Amino acid sequence: MFSITICSLFIVGGFSTVSMKSTKIEINHSPLINITVPYLSIITIKANITNPIGYDATYANWKINISWGPSQKLWKTIANGTIERIKNGDSVIVQTEQYFFGFGLINVMISVIPENIPSRIKTFDGFKLGPLIFLSQKNINQELGMVSLSPR
Repeated sequence: MFSITICSLFIVGGFSTVSMKSTKIEINHSPLINITVPYLSIITIKANITNPIGYDATYANWKINISWGPSQKLWKTIANGTIERIKNGDSVIVQTEQYFFGFGLINVMISVIPENIPSRIKTFDGFKLGPLIFLSQKNINQELGMVSLSPR
């Protein structure tokens, strides 16, 4: 709950008057796009993007980044694209291309940035063992707020 006070100054015929009005407003946090991944994937990383917002999400740019190596300093965008519309209550599955080989700890960051609702980034820790990819969700969720990626 926020309290907002508006102060206005009126000058009429050389006399000034100050008027102050105060009101309380409540700002509800809108629900966010939800991003989930399966615990075990084979050859590819899949993400399920769900829209529980109450209205359609449009032109959602998505990206899957992966980092690996000692202290996770090596990273690469391995998949990206745009979903034209995610209807209210619907889910869309996005995925990387197939890649077979790998061994070690990985970190997967998935971002979804619609043009008309708050954006979402989720991070997953994982382990790659040959073609198998094991992912567990971190407790890191980031909201980017309203971000517009309209062409200039």
